[in-house]
Amino acid sequence: MASRRRPKSDHVAVSISPVARSDSAKTGGVLGDPSEPLLSEKKPKVDWAVSWGRLLKESRPVRCRLVFGTIFLMLAAVSSLAVPALFGSVIDALSRQDGAQLQFTTILLIIVSAAGAVFSFIRAYLFNSSGQIVVAGLRARLFQ
Repeated sequence: MASRRRPKSDHVAVSISPVARSDSAKTGGVLGDPSEPLLSEKKPKVDWAVSWGRLLKESRPVRCRLVFGTIFLMLAAVSSLAVPALFGSVIDALSRQDGAQLQFTTILLIIVSAAGAVFSFIRAYLFNSSGQIVVAGLRARLFQ
């Protein structure tokens, strides 16, 4: 197979990248020195204890919703963990050709899946409404 050659072009490839500007009189650096940062790299120091404390203080009016949301989160997690075990029971009932066990396990699987969906819906509703209430309170105080 013959190799293809690229046609010659009068164009030159140029790489354009942001260049840091420096005043050579102040820093002694060269204009466009890539070792100089474009923006200040100072990050604000965050006191995480104050941040978490403030978050808990702001969420005080909805703490019951958050507690119940957490309970429903755990119930949804347990129901989702039960589904693979129930599928295992379905496979066992199929391999033993036990119709009564298969019917019971299938009904139980449907009930657990439906309960998990309900638990997930309630959890999502409680957490989302709690977040909206907290944000609404923050906005109301901000624009007073």
